[in-house]
This record gives sequence, C-alpha cells and structure tokens, in this order.
Amino acid sequence: MITRMDRYVGRVINLIKETGLTEDTIVIFSSDNGTTHLKLEVDYDFFDSVGPLRGLKGSLYEGGIRVPFIAHWPGKIKFDQQSDHLAANYDLLATISEIVDVQITTDTDGTSFLPLLLGKPEDQKIHPYLFWDFAGYGGQMAVRLSLIHISEPT
Repeated sequence: MITRMDRYVGRVINLIKETGLTEDTIVIFSSDNGTTHLKLEVDYDFFDSVGPLRGLKGSLYEGGIRVPFIAHWPGKIKFDQQSDHLAANYDLLATISEIVDVQITTDTDGTSFLPLLLGKPEDQKIHPYLFWDFAGYGGQMAVRLSLIHISEPT
C-alpha cells in the first residue's frame, strides 16, 4: 500500500510540474486517524507504526489521533520545516480558505495555520486546547492542552 501511495503521489507531483503549476499549487498530505488496529491490514508492531505513542485507530490516545502532516509548496514553504503546532483536521478549512482568499461565512472551530506554513510563527494563532468526543468503542473523551496558554495564577 505504501509503495502504491508513494507512486500515486509522485504522479500527482509530476503532473503539477508538467503543467507549470508548481508555484501556484500546495500539496497537502495527512490522515484522519492513527494506524489501523486490524492486524490483517497492517503489522503495526513490525513497522513500529505509532512509535512510542500508545493507541491505534479508534482510540483517543495519541497513537489513534496524532497523524503526520506534510505540505509542499515551492517558493512559499521552506524545505524541511518542522513544527509541534497543535492542530486538527478542521483547521484545514480555515487554512485553505485563507490561501485562496475566501471568507468563511459560518462559525467554525478551525484556525488557519498558514502563518506557520509560511515561516511566520510569530503571527500564528494557537488553540488553547483540542477536544474529542468519540462515541465509538464504548465512548471516549480527550482534551489536549496547549501549554503555551497556561499561565501562573495571579
């Protein structure tokens, strides 16, 4: 599966180059959840799929909800840039809307992370927390705090 996905992503990147749209196209690659828990689909132990994290797909432990995010936009995003920014998939709507200069007309919880992508972390708005309420597998809830927003009591 990984080889096939790599081949298909390569085809998309090559087509973008061939059509001369490289500098006008952002390519985003991510996932909606962690590694599957189905042993028939992936040997997550052998591949060390979640590394030191615990939990798999369907779990609100970090192994079930923390996923990679890769963005490629030559001339806009610096190569090999990394971040520990706290974000969720619903931030993509806000980010893409800002990229294409379209105002979102309804309330959302999303926060654009375009400043971070463009190498301007000082302009980045930060979620004070992310919250999950997942009814599956007997019901689960999780909160992840952004320690940047926690301050000393006055």
